[in-house]
Amino acid sequence: MPGVSIGVLRGYSGTLGMFVEHESAGRCILTADHVLAPRGNADRKPIYQPGLDDSAPDDRNVIGHVDSGLRREAACGVSLFQYNGSRRTHDIALGAHERLTGTRMPRVGETLWKSGRTTGVTAAQVVGYATETYDNCRPTIVLRAYDGNPECEISMGGDSGAIWYDPISHEAIGVHCGGDEDYDLTEEWAVAAALYDLEKALGIRI
Repeated sequence: MPGVSIGVLRGYSGTLGMFVEHESAGRCILTADHVLAPRGNADRKPIYQPGLDDSAPDDRNVIGHVDSGLRREAACGVSLFQYNGSRRTHDIALGAHERLTGTRMPRVGETLWKSGRTTGVTAAQVVGYATETYDNCRPTIVLRAYDGNPECEISMGGDSGAIWYDPISHEAIGVHCGGDEDYDLTEEWAVAAALYDLEKALGIRI
């Protein structure tokens, strides 16, 4: 399910964004590229759920593998990874009640939610779109915490890959790619890659 921990050997645990349908590869895992290919070359590596920061390696926890063919289609820091069909899947994020369906462009000023491996279910406000770049994450959605957010923490290590979504329409808006790395809650921010721009580039259906 979206929001759970995933990872590869000699990597860090991140967040399973969501399951999508690829035009030729079928059902795939969508997440931030650096979660499952942390050094850029991890072809055929098994994908574990939960990730190895959260559990010891166990073949029973392998849910897919890194496929260089799919990763060649990576765009804006987001990639597809092969799912092996070993578990039943659904599209309701961990700790939430919304079934993610469809996508659209972000709207400055709106509130989005995400379910991340580390911070759990959190909310933030979109303050910018396609105005800044962050590593290779672009077009970039910029989000900031607001007073209604639990503890105001919206980004910590392990959250990468989480889906920012509209809690009313349940549309998937962006893939969490990074954020602030300190504990100053007055400077709490996050960035995400816009899914609307990636859907066609990746050849997927959400």
